[in-house]
Formats: sequence, structure tokens, C-alpha cells
Amino acid sequence: MGDTKAERKELNAGEILCQEGAVPDGLFCLISGEISVWREGVEIGSVNGQGESLGEMSLITGNPRSATLQAKVASEVLHVKRGLHEIRRRLGERCDGRIQ
Repeated sequence: MGDTKAERKELNAGEILCQEGAVPDGLFCLISGEISVWREGVEIGSVNGQGESLGEMSLITGNPRSATLQAKVASEVLHVKRGLHEIRRRLGERCDGRIQ
């Protein structure tokens, strides 16, 4: 992943990390806090485990974002913004065709 670029991003409570339907520009890794997952205006879950990845499904499928991610509390993520083709290839290999 020689061309990978990652940046830390701080979010205030209520701040949108990415919007459902958007073209993916990377994936996120939760450093601290809690992120709500919304689909079609309904909260369907949340992520609060340090090191959890978010937004990887769009990289695997090549489809637009399937959910909106919103900081539930003040949070910090690592946004991996480059090397997406390599990330997609590696994630796809791990999934080994299990995602349709």
C-alpha cells in the first residue's frame, strides 16, 4: 500500500463522518468515541470498539456508501484515503467471495 495516506480526524458529537449514497473516498478506523450507523434515516447500530473499521463495505463492493456514519459522542478516527485499489483487493481476498 505504498500510496496509502491516513489522517486522524476529530469529530464533535453529531458530526457526519460520511453520507449514505456518497462515493467512497476511503475507510475509517475508530480511535476513540462512538459512531452511529444510519440507513434511510433510521439508526441501525453503533460502533464503539477501538480499532473497529468503518466504511469498508463500499471498498469491497465498489458501491456507494450503504449508510451514514455520525459521531454519537466526541470521537476520533483514522481516515485511510489513498491506496484504495490495494485495500479493496486485500479486503476482497479476505472475504473470499462471501459478500454478494
